[in-house]
Amino acid sequence: MSEWTVITTTEPTDNVRKIFDIAYADPKNKLANNYSIGNLYNQNSIAYSVTMYENEPIAVSTLMNRPLYNGAVRALSRYYVVQINDGDGLFPDKFYIDGMRTHAVEQLDQQVKLATDIHINDVFISREDKTHRRMTRIHKGILTHSKYKDWILEKSRWLVCPNSESPACWQFVIRRGDARLMQSEDDGA
Repeated sequence: MSEWTVITTTEPTDNVRKIFDIAYADPKNKLANNYSIGNLYNQNSIAYSVTMYENEPIAVSTLMNRPLYNGAVRALSRYYVVQINDGDGLFPDKFYIDGMRTHAVEQLDQQVKLATDIHINDVFISREDKTHRRMTRIHKGILTHSKYKDWILEKSRWLVCPNSESPACWQFVIRRGDARLMQSEDDGA
């Protein structure tokens, strides 16, 4: 039996709101505005996952559907982990095994299942990074821990938000299915 539990719902719960509030107020969070109350109730969010540890929420992410995604959905969007020291270091990191937090993979698996239940088979995750290195490690972790073994790591950056002029909107992608996003010509590595 795992020490954590993941719950995925189609409406934000109090625990999801609690993590969004923490993320929004976190002075170290460079993307704090992504966790505003307006983004919590964003019409593009179709599911919310929260990881519970010892009856407290410790991580959150959303499943998003935007017209830009051409029928695909973006999983693990707005992923945030609360950093709390439990005496042995930052406790969520004890769940980090082979490139990925195991509870994040469970969030991903639940979001994929929800998507396929509503007949969406094209799912991707993305990350803004300078190199491919971190996504390579995440891809390995997903393949190790996910029940879905058909994830593909793309070599080029893909457009994941509407502003094609913004470098932040061009991100590395791991996908399953036939996600049809715009790709850059730069390999980004």
